[in-house]
Amino acid sequence: MRERHLYIPPDVDIAASGQPTTFSDWQYILRFNDNHFKGLMSFTGMGMPQITYITQSGPNQPGETILSFNLEPRYIQYVIAQGGACSRMTWWDNRERLGTLLSPARQTPTATQYETGRLRVIRPDGSMRDIDAVIQDGPKFEPRDPGVWNEWNYIETLRFKCPDPTWYNPVRVDTTWTLTVYEGLIFYEATDYPNNLTFPDNAIFGTDVITAGTGVVYTGTWFGYPTIYITGPMYAPCVENQTLGQKIALNYNVAIGEVITINTTYGRKSITNNFGDNLMGTLTKDSSMEFFLAHHPWATGGVNVLQCSGSGSTAATEVRFTYYTRYITI
Repeated sequence: MRERHLYIPPDVDIAASGQPTTFSDWQYILRFNDNHFKGLMSFTGMGMPQITYITQSGPNQPGETILSFNLEPRYIQYVIAQGGACSRMTWWDNRERLGTLLSPARQTPTATQYETGRLRVIRPDGSMRDIDAVIQDGPKFEPRDPGVWNEWNYIETLRFKCPDPTWYNPVRVDTTWTLTVYEGLIFYEATDYPNNLTFPDNAIFGTDVITAGTGVVYTGTWFGYPTIYITGPMYAPCVENQTLGQKIALNYNVAIGEVITINTTYGRKSITNNFGDNLMGTLTKDSSMEFFLAHHPWATGGVNVLQCSGSGSTAATEVRFTYYTRYITI
């Protein structure tokens, strides 16, 4: 099977499985090649994005020193052919449908910021890679060759802008941590009972740590930016990536049934609760929203050791960690 290429408008809701939430949404997805009446003639722009290096140069220094780098937005271009029309009216209908599906006005009316669509490549093995995209140029529906009769079909160039140049697997990764409560434990002083219990120095009793050093293996080739959901009760929650020395700690008490959402994605970084309150002001001074999952060699073998801690937790306390695996190229 050859790969397939799709454009998914922003008003199509995608589930954690990477598929549309309802079957009817498939009618709004544009297939660039379907082996029937649409053909994909060429595509470009899916390799490495443009890179800008941040440099400095001192007096009499030969050349310059590279300090860092940024990835620039990428542009992906498709040349598609639409056939199968058997009348001039069908030709007009095909034109209208293409423009409707690509329209940048398809974002939902309630969106608080501009919502992009996504381009999707379904590879021969069935695995998927998505990239956020908006139409930049086309279709123009200009005549290609006045000397050739082609009144029922068209060939068009579509150019998309991808503000975030990294690809991602649309199948979301979910990890949920719950607290194990131990009751009825009795501890004796060593001087009183010869058969006392001995614990290591780092043993933790009570309800302070949800998970101690859980390893998440990140398999991408670009950094992953998780969304963290904390369901109370929990006092002063703290999430750490111990591999990278990153921490998000809140000076806040999460009530029973309250859900805190921490989004670390660029352009969407936020801390809110299920009541709509903005909790960014509760972030402690030694914390940073620059929190991510790293690939090798930032994290050896891609293993990121994560821990979530807080006091006052019960069996109802839950921490959910979700992310998409990202790639710099496909």
